[in-house]
Amino acid sequence: MWYKPGGKIFNKEYLSNFNKNVPKENTLQEVDFIEKFLKPKTKILDLACGWGRHAIELGARGYEVTALDLNPFYLNVGKKESKRRGISIDWVKGDMRRLPFKNNTFDAVLILSNSFGYFEKEEDHQKVINEVRRVLKFQGQLILDVMYLESFFYHFKPEVKVQFNKNHYLFIRNSFDFLKSRWRVEEVDFRHSKKPKKVRYSIRLFSIGELNHLCKNANLTVKKVYDGFSFKPINLKSARCTIIARKPKI
Repeated sequence: MWYKPGGKIFNKEYLSNFNKNVPKENTLQEVDFIEKFLKPKTKILDLACGWGRHAIELGARGYEVTALDLNPFYLNVGKKESKRRGISIDWVKGDMRRLPFKNNTFDAVLILSNSFGYFEKEEDHQKVINEVRRVLKFQGQLILDVMYLESFFYHFKPEVKVQFNKNHYLFIRNSFDFLKSRWRVEEVDFRHSKKPKKVRYSIRLFSIGELNHLCKNANLTVKKVYDGFSFKPINLKSARCTIIARKPKI
């Protein structure tokens, strides 16, 4: 699968491109938003954490953070950065469909930055949400940030060019598989004096109603749906959604 470690997508180049294109201030603003839902000494699980840009910032603010990802390269990047900054994070290699944690362990679980929807089998996405519920403490919260289906169509652009500098840019072609509700992407990475690199991937996009249904099936109650990392209610022009869902009392 395209998202597996050692593939063409989640590698050193992706990390470099992300850091060039996404300001560090974005991470700070996103963590500011997340913090509004956390109590002091909250125990957090950051699922599909990547190199830990959220996990490390939350750890720096005094939270007890466990960061899980399938990719050992990104985990190692995060581990080195947290060590450099003197921040204690529990870095774990694992699959979000089969979490290596006991029941009722965490106060909050985060799934951020389009880290949901990769799997080809529909039932695997429900498995993730079921696992989230299992490891959450009673009245614990899921914070899920994704691009959602309605937003994709509203903001759809068949072609996008991302310019990093005069010698480096990405050319992105977007399409949609209506039968499978999957966003299909082809990226061509052009760098001066290097042969262009082409990669393809696809992500299952869910409507707000479908995301609510996944949560309900896992006995999680959706409390709020926000316009991205803001406290504005979701609307037709929202680019992303952040869902706050809670595990009920016993």
